[in-house]
Amino acid sequence: MTECFNDFTSPMEKMKNAMGYSKDEDNTPIAPLSFVLTSSRVLNVLQGEVAHCTPRQQDEILSTDATTCHVVAVWSSSQKGALCSLCHVDCCGEGTQRGLDEMMDVHESYHWEEAESVRAEAHITGGYDDGAGDGTSDGIGEFLLRWMNDWVSGGNDVAGRRRRRIILTLRTCRIGKGNTRDRRPIARGLILNTLSGNARLLTERHHLDGRHLGPALALRGCRSYSPYDSSGSMVERMWSIHPAGDDGGVIFIEPYRLCYNEMFLMLLTIENDDLLTTYTSTSPKVEKSNFASNVRECLRYLVKNGEKIDGEHILERKDKVDIFDGGSGWIVYKRLEYNEACCLNNGNGIDNGWYRVQWNSEEYQYLTEKYKKH
Repeated sequence: MTECFNDFTSPMEKMKNAMGYSKDEDNTPIAPLSFVLTSSRVLNVLQGEVAHCTPRQQDEILSTDATTCHVVAVWSSSQKGALCSLCHVDCCGEGTQRGLDEMMDVHESYHWEEAESVRAEAHITGGYDDGAGDGTSDGIGEFLLRWMNDWVSGGNDVAGRRRRRIILTLRTCRIGKGNTRDRRPIARGLILNTLSGNARLLTERHHLDGRHLGPALALRGCRSYSPYDSSGSMVERMWSIHPAGDDGGVIFIEPYRLCYNEMFLMLLTIENDDLLTTYTSTSPKVEKSNFASNVRECLRYLVKNGEKIDGEHILERKDKVDIFDGGSGWIVYKRLEYNEACCLNNGNGIDNGWYRVQWNSEEYQYLTEKYKKH
């Protein structure tokens, strides 16, 4: 796949070279088109999310369907074991940079007891040259390379004294022009083996079945349309959904404010998929065929469960039990295979092979007390 690369500008090449990257050595393969995930221990990270896991929790971690967005993965290993992190980046502001710094801090903390420096490998893919000239996709790719270059050189201030523990090398860089063929993105994501650190690229021809998609897709997807924290303040951040640990697969959904306005109601009246995609995507010409249906699912969920607003003023409050228990309760899902009997007996909802842990149960208290701080 090295033939798909085009030359970057000199400053970009210098940044990649500083991180040990060589396009001649980048042999990250595209996953076979007969793409089959044989394990149920797969974690799917959605747009705007970041997740961390160990081989004890997941066999593979992935994110896909990135066009303008980019996917970043980091794998590190020491005598303590391997640690993987993966995020799906959709913007390039201070909140995103803070999320990326915090992602690396997790690796620093995980390997903190190691006497020697720990080597880590990074993979970046996504974005493409659409010829539009608005710089949206290229801007994210350049932002990510600058962030990584600053992190390696110590230019970022956060936890600078600990950064010497991790030696980070860029192994995959499929972005911008180097990820473009016929004005379409070649790679739209990647999948990372948590034990070996081997990465494979995912394209538009790769599809996930239900059990690999994960739970609460609409609720998690609505963050793209309702970027408010639980207090109602607009935020730009990456939402952490899966902490590294030893309790199997556990997904946490942090409370946020679900709000919609008249524009979302208008979008729901559009029956033509192409037109809806044009209004709601930054790259409408290259989205998958199910993009419009996914947008409608999120918007319907938002209108059903959210509050109607006009600017900062709430016009309509939902006279229903808040899905986040009044804004204070995290929603927790655990993979079904780890507690199947409990799930079948207590009536918890099952969603794509995950079950929702009941609020205020002993299991809920244990998981939130152990992991919410992460």
